[in-house]
Amino acid sequence: MDPTLIHDIIYNAALLLSLGIIYDTFSRRKELSKSHLNDLIFGLLISLVALFLMTTPAVWSQGVIFDTRTILISLTGLFFGPLTTLVTILGAILYRSYLGGSGTLMGVATILSSGFIGMAWRHYRIYKGDKLSVYELYFFGLVVHCFMLLCFFLLPDDIRKESLKALGAPVIVIYPLVSMLLGCLLCNRKKRLRYEVSLLTSARDLKAILQTTMDGFWRVNLNGNLLDVNDSYCRLSGYTRQELLSMNIADVEACQTKEEIAAGILELKNCEHIRFESKHKHKNCTLVNVEISAQYLKIGDGQIVCFIRDITETKKAEQELRNSQKLYCDLVERTPDLIIRVDRNGTLLFVNHSAKKFYGVPEDECIGISSFDFIHPEDRQKAITEFSESLNDAEGTFTYGNRLLSKDGKIYHVAWSIRAEHDDNGKICGFAATARDMTRAMQAEQERRQMEEQLHQAQKLESIGQLAGGIAHDFNNMLSVIIGSTELAHSKCKGSAAIADNLTDIYNAARRSADLTRQLLAFARKQNISPQTINLNELVEGMLKMLKRLIGENIDIVWEGETGTWSVNIDPSQFDNIMTNLCLNARDAISGFGTITIRTQNTHLDENDKALHPEIIPGDYVLFSIEDDGCGIDDQSLLNIFDPFFTTKGIGQGTGLGLASVMGAVKQNHGYIYAQSEVDRGTIFKIYFPRDIRETQNKKKIVNYSNHEGSETILLVEDDKMLLQLTATILKGYGYRVLEAHTPEIALSVCREQPGSINLLITDMIMPVMNGKELSEKIQSFFPEIKVLFISGYSSDIISDHGVLQKGSLLLQKPVSSEILTTKVREILDA
Repeated sequence: MDPTLIHDIIYNAALLLSLGIIYDTFSRRKELSKSHLNDLIFGLLISLVALFLMTTPAVWSQGVIFDTRTILISLTGLFFGPLTTLVTILGAILYRSYLGGSGTLMGVATILSSGFIGMAWRHYRIYKGDKLSVYELYFFGLVVHCFMLLCFFLLPDDIRKESLKALGAPVIVIYPLVSMLLGCLLCNRKKRLRYEVSLLTSARDLKAILQTTMDGFWRVNLNGNLLDVNDSYCRLSGYTRQELLSMNIADVEACQTKEEIAAGILELKNCEHIRFESKHKHKNCTLVNVEISAQYLKIGDGQIVCFIRDITETKKAEQELRNSQKLYCDLVERTPDLIIRVDRNGTLLFVNHSAKKFYGVPEDECIGISSFDFIHPEDRQKAITEFSESLNDAEGTFTYGNRLLSKDGKIYHVAWSIRAEHDDNGKICGFAATARDMTRAMQAEQERRQMEEQLHQAQKLESIGQLAGGIAHDFNNMLSVIIGSTELAHSKCKGSAAIADNLTDIYNAARRSADLTRQLLAFARKQNISPQTINLNELVEGMLKMLKRLIGENIDIVWEGETGTWSVNIDPSQFDNIMTNLCLNARDAISGFGTITIRTQNTHLDENDKALHPEIIPGDYVLFSIEDDGCGIDDQSLLNIFDPFFTTKGIGQGTGLGLASVMGAVKQNHGYIYAQSEVDRGTIFKIYFPRDIRETQNKKKIVNYSNHEGSETILLVEDDKMLLQLTATILKGYGYRVLEAHTPEIALSVCREQPGSINLLITDMIMPVMNGKELSEKIQSFFPEIKVLFISGYSSDIISDHGVLQKGSLLLQKPVSSEILTTKVREILDA
């Protein structure tokens, strides 16, 4: 074998190393981008290598050349696919045809056979596996070049034999080895490229994952500068990627200072991974709640990767959960209502804290106990029956009421709101119920009924008061005329005892009629009163002698007055009537011998007393009581004894206004009266008068006006002409000079024409056109020193409604006897 030929063949084979460079340079793009254009360009480049190989061939004879293009083309077909191989084949054939010579046909044949064997081997690999082995590459090169030796028969006869003899051994020995070596190189290159592509793909996928993840991502250095961020964090923070890459952790961290951040990085470097919560500043100046998971990476000088999760909604959900728990606590555990759940047997499955109050048992001890055990025994059977019926047809929510009996003996009136609970099959499996304590409400309802009764009583009082007030004026005017005329007639009747007796009867009947009117007004609390600060003991002691004469000798009056009783503010005359009425009723209740006990004592009424009698105002009171040991009063009558016209006495023995007027007088003096009685045991009346902290008024010195006569001038104004004439006659009979006027206009005219002074004005309070107060004010402009006495037949509320009754005004209530009238006139004139 020619050494030069061997040298040229080896040299030509060495040129194939350029394929590795080309592969490194262009195959990456080819792998990363699989377009046909890249395959075409890659084929052209390999064609250029083939052409370069053919420009430096081993020349065997004129027109016959040998090079390593078969290795190049076959490996191209094996490694780079059809398009690249076909382009390479085409380029090599064109160039070989251009070179011409006797070996052209053989060259074209070897090019075609090499390329197609490579492509066929790539498609129909003989040895299947993940990679091409050394043995497979050698066998591949041997097959390719065996076909090349067959192509030698396409050479002209004169050079075929010599060519086979000279080149057969190198082709069958060297070329397969070169194919094997170059194939191994390409395999390693391809393997490395596959790793790089895989790494790039992984990096690309990782970047895509980091960009598409819902969590924000940071990559920062140990100084806290941001090196990389993903789009999620840009959305979370509101900053752009470019803005963030120029920022430091401290620029977005809201909860830590730079020093604290630096300390945290140092701590992370030691422990390599930490997780914590913080707040980051949004570009719009709001704060975002975040959870950060940070990992230290030993890359270069060290880096940190952080995943930042927006937990604003989580925090909101946690807050809503806390609010829900608080709401549950407020609704279930803080409500004063009892909340329970029971099964079909009524066994308690759940109770709230109120079970301690209603059941008297801690919550945990209630579970498993029958709920019926806590129902009042009197209500239990009914509750069990209702419960059993509800198991069959309970729909929606229904209500129920009963009593609960606590283990500590307390009774609660409760109102239940009950809802049936159903299982998956729609069958009732139990009940959820809420019980509200109605004990106070029922007490309030009872008090309301009592108040209604009191209102009805007050309405009855008002009706009677309107009746009494309506008739008082005219009736009292008529009684004044009857009483006054009877007194005048009696004073002039000296010869006939029978006539005198008749006049006395008329007078007594008129007085009783006047008393009846006063009783009506007292009962309706419309009687005119003059309250004084006084001591009850003094009033009682002043009445005892008179009472003993009224009661009779068969009944003892026992007086038990407590020393040092407080003062009260009452009308003494009304108290006399109260005491007299009660003592007379006690006398009537005693048949034969008996005892009436009168007591006074200081006492204090508190909330306990108010619970029994809601109208009571707690405070200090003086208790005045009258007790007898008579026949007593039955329970039914005791409820009505203060009603007007109610009486237990026989026909003609009582008006039914005695106790009613006592009640009215007590109320008018701001007191309270209650009665207790037992049949055949006796009765006690208790009256509570409020304590008056003012000092007891000094008793007025009683002046006995035995001489009622006088000579002063009196202006008498009365719109009732009969009463005007009678009153004038009485006053004239006592020596007074009387100027009469039946209207206010006439009274003013008399004042204008009167040459001398007028000492006293006696005027009716309510008159047409002008009332007594207005008249007195106008007359005082004529006579500033004139004294005034008002007389009225109206009740005090009507007088007050007209605005004519002033504090300190002197007022006589009709009917007025001549004795009282002349006494009051003399008292005023002498004052």
